[in-house]
Amino acid sequence: MGETKIQLHARLASVETQRAIGRSLRGLRTDAGLSIAAVAREVGIDRSFLSRIERGNRAASVAVLTGIATVLGAELSVKAYPNTGP
Repeated sequence: MGETKIQLHARLASVETQRAIGRSLRGLRTDAGLSIAAVAREVGIDRSFLSRIERGNRAASVAVLTGIATVLGAELSVKAYPNTGP
């Protein structure tokens, strides 16, 4: 059985959100002048995992994203916005 319209919409939205988070974190990291290795070490994750997060190729837990944001001097915020649906 294939994906429903809702499942497809959710999966595609998730991928785009993952990419947007990665772009944001990479921007913060480069603005701070920090290497992937330095941030990953502080957070306690592998540098290749952080690299994949920044490229939008891997999802990370809220705890990991919060750790990365904290190292970068940022705050993680998540908000759901009402809309008319898919």
